[in-house]
Amino acid sequence: GSSNFLAALPTILWQRRWLLIVPLAITTVAGGIAAVFIPPLYRSQAVIVIESQQLPTDLVNSPITDVIDQRIARVRQRVLSRPDLIQLIRANNLYPEERKSQPLSKIIEDMRDATSIAVISADMQTGSGWRGAAATSTIAFTIGFEYPDPAKAQLVAQQYVNHFLETDAAAQAEQAVGSATFLGEQASSIQA
Repeated sequence: GSSNFLAALPTILWQRRWLLIVPLAITTVAGGIAAVFIPPLYRSQAVIVIESQQLPTDLVNSPITDVIDQRIARVRQRVLSRPDLIQLIRANNLYPEERKSQPLSKIIEDMRDATSIAVISADMQTGSGWRGAAATSTIAFTIGFEYPDPAKAQLVAQQYVNHFLETDAAAQAEQAVGSATFLGEQASSIQA
């Protein structure tokens, strides 16, 4: 039974020692070669926290994953648009060797693959604001970029954050103007 097998195990291993030693030696050498020749990648990440003071009740009552998915989709759209990526590639001289031999669309896809946008946490709470219609929402997410040059990885991640903050501020200003126009029209119609 099993006691005979355990007693014979050292003999079996000794007879088949080359079946263990050769694969171990090959994988060790391959790992060493890979460590030497594969260039390191550096990741630079930034955390962005979005806090909204007032959201419509229908938005708060919708599933939180829908709200998060919508916000992340907007972030991706703002940060990873083709013209903006082309501008970043040229301004920071990214992928210089690849630009000599590959089409720009392939390089843009590589840059999108090297960019990560992920949700860290999301918290939505109904509040007791004006007429109970206010709520607060906080969504934290990361924007990161991987590149062989650590300084360029950090620079591009910072530019992603700056671009997001600029476009988010512009969107909020546009929404505020739209709300003010709507309220002004409502006030005029009430006076009429």
